[in-house]
Amino acid sequence: EAYSECLILEDFLRSTLDIRDVIVCPARSDTENIKKDVALEGARYLQRLITENDTLGIAWGRTIRLLINYLNPCLKKN
Repeated sequence: EAYSECLILEDFLRSTLDIRDVIVCPARSDTENIKKDVALEGARYLQRLITENDTLGIAWGRTIRLLINYLNPCLKKN
């Protein structure tokens, strides 16, 4: 049920705010697991989106550090 609610919210945000890509994951009660979920979804999204000729600039923080750990090394580009 939580995932279906996420999909509904994604559709709502996409259509209401005219955003091309929206990812919503179920909420957890503790901050550290929320950061892990956001990082995991961010890593999945980046690896679907980025191509070999792209340059990616990001800020640094705890969630980004987690995101990097979730990147699949088999899919990493130079």
